[in-house]
Amino acid sequence: MDIKRNISAFSDDLLKDNAAITAIKEIVGFIEQIHHSILHKDSLLVYRKNEGYTETEEVGIATRRFEGQKFYGLADFLENLGELPKLKINPQSWFEVQNQYKAYVPEAAKIREFAGHKVTVCGRQYPLHVYLLEQVNESEYAVSIELELS
Repeated sequence: MDIKRNISAFSDDLLKDNAAITAIKEIVGFIEQIHHSILHKDSLLVYRKNEGYTETEEVGIATRRFEGQKFYGLADFLENLGELPKLKINPQSWFEVQNQYKAYVPEAAKIREFAGHKVTVCGRQYPLHVYLLEQVNESEYAVSIELELS
């Protein structure tokens, strides 16, 4: 579980203020954080699991807004990077945009999956539970999440 104040807080204009790069880094960073958390947890529980301990793993994010359509748009942007001249920008700018974003093209699949409330971690696909934070007062947000231990 991770808490992001507002993971969808990037401009609809993906070329404005490095909005696309910021969003890509947030999503990829979130997935890496979950990956490391699972590896760490598994290393601590390896002997308990050998003794028959079982668990159900779930992956979640708590945020004020989760706008899946923005993430799908970001994945589309990366997948169609070669078609940017359709955006009616000058050739020099188009070349610069391609160079700036081509390293991120392989992340498009992760972003598309994230937009659809899924993440793949340690070779396993998990449903991504999205918990929307509610405003408690002027500066605080909260969400209640039910946990079950048996």
